[in-house]
Amino acid sequence: MFHRRVLLLAGAFLVGLVILSSQVVRLSVVEGAERLGAAMRRLDRTDFLPTVRGSILDRKGRVLAQDRPSDDLAANFEFLSGVWAVRRAGESARRRVNEASGRAAWLAMPLAARQEEILRDLPAWDAEVERIWQQVAAVAGIDREEIERRLDEIRASVHRQALAVADRRRALEIERLAAGDADAPPPPQGPILAQRSSHLVLLDLEDEAAIELARLAERHPGTLELRRTVRRVQPWARVDAAVDRRDLPSPIRAETPISVEAIDPLGMIVGRVGEEVWKEDVARRPFRREDGSIDLGGNRLEGERIGRSGVEAAFEDRLRGRRGLVRRSLTEGELERVEPVRGDDVVLSIDASLQSRLAALLAPEVGLAVPQQWHAGWEEGVPRAHALPPDWKQLQGAIVVVDVETGEVLAAVSSPSPEEVEGWSPWRREVADPMVQRALEGVYPPGSILKPIVYASAVAAGALAADAAIECTGHFFPNLPEVARCWIYRERFGLTTHSVQVGGPLGIEEALARSCNIYFYEVAARLGPRRLVEWLRRFGLDRPFGVGLGWQANDRGSSPRGEHAGVLPEAEELEAIRSRGDRVTPILLGIGQGPIAWTPLHAANAYAILARGGEVLDPTILRVEGSREPSDRLPLPRAALDRALEGLRRAVADPVGTGHHLTLEDGSQEPLVSVPGITTWGKTGTAQATPLAIDRDQDGRRETRLAGLEHAWFVGLVGEEGRRPRWAIAVLLEHAGSGGRAAGPLAAAVIRALIAEGYLRGAPMPPAGGAT
Repeated sequence: MFHRRVLLLAGAFLVGLVILSSQVVRLSVVEGAERLGAAMRRLDRTDFLPTVRGSILDRKGRVLAQDRPSDDLAANFEFLSGVWAVRRAGESARRRVNEASGRAAWLAMPLAARQEEILRDLPAWDAEVERIWQQVAAVAGIDREEIERRLDEIRASVHRQALAVADRRRALEIERLAAGDADAPPPPQGPILAQRSSHLVLLDLEDEAAIELARLAERHPGTLELRRTVRRVQPWARVDAAVDRRDLPSPIRAETPISVEAIDPLGMIVGRVGEEVWKEDVARRPFRREDGSIDLGGNRLEGERIGRSGVEAAFEDRLRGRRGLVRRSLTEGELERVEPVRGDDVVLSIDASLQSRLAALLAPEVGLAVPQQWHAGWEEGVPRAHALPPDWKQLQGAIVVVDVETGEVLAAVSSPSPEEVEGWSPWRREVADPMVQRALEGVYPPGSILKPIVYASAVAAGALAADAAIECTGHFFPNLPEVARCWIYRERFGLTTHSVQVGGPLGIEEALARSCNIYFYEVAARLGPRRLVEWLRRFGLDRPFGVGLGWQANDRGSSPRGEHAGVLPEAEELEAIRSRGDRVTPILLGIGQGPIAWTPLHAANAYAILARGGEVLDPTILRVEGSREPSDRLPLPRAALDRALEGLRRAVADPVGTGHHLTLEDGSQEPLVSVPGITTWGKTGTAQATPLAIDRDQDGRRETRLAGLEHAWFVGLVGEEGRRPRWAIAVLLEHAGSGGRAAGPLAAAVIRALIAEGYLRGAPMPPAGGAT
């Protein structure tokens, strides 16, 4: 028995030895090289080096957005929300009670007694919080009231986020229970990230202030945090622009210029950079690929910045650059170094100074973009009522300037900007809709500014002779004097017609100058709605241009971001119009009304096509190097183009032109667009607008309805006297009324701004004070 036990033990020992030996062989021989490499890699450390995001520049090299090192002060949300003071009061109350009555005294107290002790200590800690903020204000050189305003904004923002998250969690819980999936995990609870994070209060601190505030933060843990970061700055976010008022309409004219702060005139084009990367961003371009390799320009969820809108988002991959890396070994030192690559700069066609000047023209203190009595006019000396209520203090608007030769957009101004409406009433903010970039995204009926395009299309299609003369009968349909009338065929004008005034039929030059509706009703009728819509598409309507703001996914695949395609009737709608015997809608297209709308950019682009003789160069906000090849050449007859341009010139230069003068209360007339040394080919437009329904008291019911509204347009071409058109401009004022009276003076100011910025050489202006 003894020997058998010894043999069994020996056998077990040998088996164990064989197993251990085989494992040693596997680990040291079979997998030795691999495991040695893994062990050596653990001795390696890889650090990633930050890159610098590329800058965004305007056409003259001015910086619109760039990275800049910054010392910023952040406050923990618990500190600025009052929770920190409560926690400190609880800790001090517990210590005080335990020191007086023993270590277990606090826990032995009833809950109500403990709460009373905390409330007893809380005022002292609230006072401590106030002392800290007073020190911050003193060190940073900023009013304590301004700091409190910023803290209130942070609190309100976090509160809104918390409510939104709570609503989302509630909806997810309802979905989970409705699906009957009891095993599915419930939505996460507890504070949201913003309630557990620090929030920036002061930015770009001076060095001395940053050092002192860092010491303050060290003395009070859990309150403040000094962050040394790279911040994306936009030097043109707020710009003081001088507006020359010597040539404004006499009611707002002055010999001295006015300084206007243009608030974020480029923000919606340049865009914003976000401090948080989303899972979708990582999926689009991951930092660590599925095969384990690294894309040094890829996205990570932690510590990243990413373009969220505008050019910043559209050119994210170009702007962001590539990180560097340093790989070190604990035994051998540095093994590998890859230097970071700075992001590429993006150069825009926009002129920042011109954009700011034009944005300043739309400021209410200038007076061009506020409801004025001359917009509505007078009836026998009695002021006509304005369609807008008296408390409407600023008109929304847009201005576009396009280079005829290249298609480059020099300016695309939208007013108001999101920052401008911060102090507005809720209902005015809602109506203003500042997140719409009106120059590129706002869609409006063209009205009469479409007339030269309709004429050129009809001649090119063979539906109209270039020299066609048409009788203005006052109303298009015989025996229907109230339907499809000319604007002049009204009681206040004596039911006259343009043919009565000129003594016969009108050629296109007179029809454009006088904006005769009957002429263009007839042109639209001869061309027909299907062919007219086809030609309008060739002029760029009903499609976005892809100006340079990126692309976004939609139900059609993708479309350019930040711009609107415009509106034209599809084939089904045209067939429905024909089937119901509608004779009015097809001819309304001839004067830019009905199922048609476009953006100010579309308008400027269409006029630029006329100026180029039919060559199509889609507008772009990116700087063009060298020449561009046209994407299309419309077969527009030279005779039609020359006549159309002559009509547009007369519309501004001829006393009978709708863009010639402004009539004031005393009956005196002032020229609208008369700039010495400059030729203007322009067209005014007064386009019917849909009624506005307004919820003034924000009770969810739109109790106020404003009808009879009209948008004011001025679209045209400008160039130096004796030369070809050089710039296409489009001016729009929402709900301003008459195109000539409201948009005309603004267009004249735009032309003078082009002169001031060196894009046109007009006759020299006399200096302020009247000296020559």
